[in-house]
Amino acid sequence: MSVGARILLPLLAVTAFLVTAFGLLLVAAATRWWPSELPDSAKPLFVLAVVGLPTAVAVWVGRGLARRWRWQEGGGVRPARGILLLIGATYIITAVFGIPAAQSYRTSWAVAEYKRVKASGSVRVWEAHPRIRTYAAIPIAPGLILFYHEYQIDGLYGFGGFELALWYGVGVKSLGALPLWLS
Repeated sequence: MSVGARILLPLLAVTAFLVTAFGLLLVAAATRWWPSELPDSAKPLFVLAVVGLPTAVAVWVGRGLARRWRWQEGGGVRPARGILLLIGATYIITAVFGIPAAQSYRTSWAVAEYKRVKASGSVRVWEAHPRIRTYAAIPIAPGLILFYHEYQIDGLYGFGGFELALWYGVGVKSLGALPLWLS
């Protein structure tokens, strides 16, 4: 496969993922199938649809184009078995150790923020607070975790959405969030 094709293939797969995810979020907004309006038991299905379907489309586009381009150019190079095992092992390590670390990082922040707000004497802190939930966490690359979580610290201090976190063995760093609802 040519250098241009090796660069273009991941870009097209990522584009397929983003277009599909954006389309699903638009449909979800138009049909009122939004996490804040769903029961807790249905929220993992929402995450599965918004992350799983675009991933399947991206893999389908990537494999289809790679197969077509290799067939036209007479074959391709397969990665070494050792590299595939290393990548698989780092995914497993991220799933086993990184996901709980990322959840603990976000939960400890929310609890500390709740204690700070409650100590300030805010009238918006009710008996129902804090409410902290993580519905799904997926290692999307070794050390990178995408999770959907919600927290409600007081009556007007809440978040529900996707967050991308980097787990580097001894800590977690939030790389960004896509809020689906805020209060």
